[in-house]
Amino acid sequence: MAEQTGGTPGTDRVRVDPDSCNGCGRCLQSCPTDVFRMVELTDRSVALAVYPDDCCDCNLCVIDCPQHCITVNLAPVAYGFVSIYQRMGIDIPALPALPSLPALPGKPA
Repeated sequence: MAEQTGGTPGTDRVRVDPDSCNGCGRCLQSCPTDVFRMVELTDRSVALAVYPDDCCDCNLCVIDCPQHCITVNLAPVAYGFVSIYQRMGIDIPALPALPSLPALPGKPA
């Protein structure tokens, strides 16, 4: 597990709408980089993105949230595209080239 960088809570990188959050904790379970923490409000618990800068753009939290209250804004374009696999240090072998298929009868090649 990567060490938390301690991002800036409240940035727009990852946002949880506290009014819609039901505190189920699915985002905590699905997030591979531990962006979320449960926070006690006066009347209930909600999830907040405490380490938004650690987000790896996988969107698992968005997919798993039953309340649809999480928004993930992709990393700034200045960083360029880096896949989640590269960020986690996993080497994915290149796919082999597909063989050429013969042209269909009656269709130009």
